[in-house]
Amino acid sequence: DVCVGPSNNLPHTYPTVDIFTPYIKKLAVAKHDIVICYDNLGIFTSVRMYWLFKTYGYSQVYVLNGGLPGWKKAGYDVESGEVRVGLGDCEGGVDE
Repeated sequence: DVCVGPSNNLPHTYPTVDIFTPYIKKLAVAKHDIVICYDNLGIFTSVRMYWLFKTYGYSQVYVLNGGLPGWKKAGYDVESGEVRVGLGDCEGGVDE
């Protein structure tokens, strides 16, 4: 877990805004972007990711039904390789 709360030894704890913001900036995810959450197991970490983005003010966040396995099973294309991106414009803050 890279983006987790610092003061708890339990796995998958919510990160503070001070941890979440720089992590998301490195991924170049902007507040106005559409965010599709998925994982390699189907639906394991994607829901946690969904709630993190929603908590920190992202409005267009979705979970891919079936995750990556479901996408592949449906016959959709998958790309791999390195992607280079700049910094995103994420400004942290809890959505109330």
